[in-house]
Amino acid sequence: MPVSQIPAIIPQGNINPSAHVMPTNHAYLGLPGLVPGQWPLFAPGDMTLTNVVVKTNTENVNGVESAPYEELALGFQVCGGINLLFDHVNSPSAKIQAALNAQMPYPSLECSTGVNGTVTSTACNVTVSVPVSAGEQIAVSSGITPTIDFGAWNTQGAAVPFLEPRRYLDESNYNVCPVSLFTTSLQAQLGTLLGTLQGTQFVPRTAAPVCGVINFDVAGTVSGNWWPTQLPAGAQSVASDESGGAAFMADNINPAIPVISLGNDIPGIPTGRYVPAAGTPAFTSIQYSVTPQMVCFANLGGASSPNQILLVSMIATDQLRIEGQTGTCSPTPAFTSQALTVYR
Repeated sequence: MPVSQIPAIIPQGNINPSAHVMPTNHAYLGLPGLVPGQWPLFAPGDMTLTNVVVKTNTENVNGVESAPYEELALGFQVCGGINLLFDHVNSPSAKIQAALNAQMPYPSLECSTGVNGTVTSTACNVTVSVPVSAGEQIAVSSGITPTIDFGAWNTQGAAVPFLEPRRYLDESNYNVCPVSLFTTSLQAQLGTLLGTLQGTQFVPRTAAPVCGVINFDVAGTVSGNWWPTQLPAGAQSVASDESGGAAFMADNINPAIPVISLGNDIPGIPTGRYVPAAGTPAFTSIQYSVTPQMVCFANLGGASSPNQILLVSMIATDQLRIEGQTGTCSPTPAFTSQALTVYR
């Protein structure tokens, strides 16, 4: 897809609960008009396809199950430790399809089924080695989403300082801005596209870093990512399921806007993106103390649900008690037996 046809590159750190409760480790190449469509995807440089995730998905919306549909995620090794990812594509080029066909049927050990938000996906991880050249068509956008996931990481670079890096895979732990992989002139051109569309109006991200932020962890505070299950001692690095967790972060277009992202395990409040009212405590100011303090976020539901509140309390440096309720923050409410503990 020519750069001239890209309406926006949505910065990293986007959320879409419950599929993406936590800030995404990738940007998004917007399709024309930011509407789903099938557009050709070309290799941005000489690189080698090393991994394909073949996903067969069904989506449940209001109890109605969709027909199965297939999407691919293509992982490329560029050079050294630099890797590039394109997701939500299909119709791979003939030589990529031939490499996949050569390994069918896929070994059952390479396939797993899981739920991500409303989507149930059986994903098969296929290792290949297919060189591609700059400008070569490699696939087509799937037509399911209005964007193509666009991510990059460098295993020879500096690690992202997550408080618990074992929760993440290399794509997050060694994340880099995908735009930074291009030539200086093309970086400048692509950088002007970092933002989003509101209707037909392009809204840029102007705060540095313009490619977005994926890590908001601050030790001893509520700021950052939280999971509904504790990480076992000695666990190897493995991508934890974020769909039931929570994140206290900043908006990926205007980071002056604080955002609370809640997954489907948080009691008493619908899954979604919430913006605290002006004047509520900054996330980094909500800290652990020997006598835990409770903070109440009021009116999170806005005009449609003005009585939605959220209670949080740091009960340990790596544990947060959390519960949604209907009511107000005055007089001071209390946790019920439904409150959930979430973990770093």
